Amino acid sequence: MALGPQFNNITRPAADIASDLHDAWRAPRRLDDGTYDPRMKDDGSGGQVDIANTAFKDLPPKWQAENMAAAEGVVKAIHSNPTGDDDAIADVVHQDWLSRNGEWAEEGQKLPYAQLSQEEKDKDRAVVSTARSFS
Repeated sequence: MALGPQFNNITRPAADIASDLHDAWRAPRRLDDGTYDPRMKDDGSGGQVDIANTAFKDLPPKWQAENMAAAEGVVKAIHSNPTGDDDAIADVVHQDWLSRNGEWAEEGQKLPYAQLSQEEKDKDRAVVSTARSFS
């Protein structure tokens, strides 16, 4: 699936960007044995899935869609503000993420970007830096 024409500077399909975003998200969770610190989530079919130990291509559709939305959102944010610094873009990424996930997000994740912990800001910055590598 390719991004729409408004993303014409992006040459990789959205699924590739989404896959790389998923890998960037789980990278800090990598353990010495090569697995990842588990992150259990509802699989959308009444079961559970460990999204940290599941490659993007094997994620349930619900979680693939979340990664696709993140990919499309960050690309749109970069194209809307191509000279913006990473924190400005990360702020938009965070707002976009909250619009999709605010209902279940932890209280510390519901804060405005400027008030987030360094760890939470780093997650949003990682989305930006991963997406910028495709421009």
